[in-house]
Amino acid sequence: MNMSKLRQHDPWSENTRLYNRKKSEIEDLFREVESEMKLQHLRYLERKENGSKKDKIRALLKYTRAKAVYDTVRWVAVKRGARHPLSSSFVNQSAPNNGQ
Repeated sequence: MNMSKLRQHDPWSENTRLYNRKKSEIEDLFREVESEMKLQHLRYLERKENGSKKDKIRALLKYTRAKAVYDTVRWVAVKRGARHPLSSSFVNQSAPNNGQ
């Protein structure tokens, strides 16, 4: 088998789609994910003002998870040139060393 045929069937080739969803399905998913992220952010802001520390932390975790899903879907299936979901300064910062 020659090299050009191998490249055509390579799942990691730039020209190969790794999913078979319709554009409308992807757009619907993205809107749903975006809506969930916004809802969780509003809940976090509400808990920040009126909630207990435990409720505030839980709401922040839910918002962070929803934002991660949003960023990932956006990066994978929606927007060309979108920032990699793990490239934020928050993710790349190392944890402080509490032992010192």
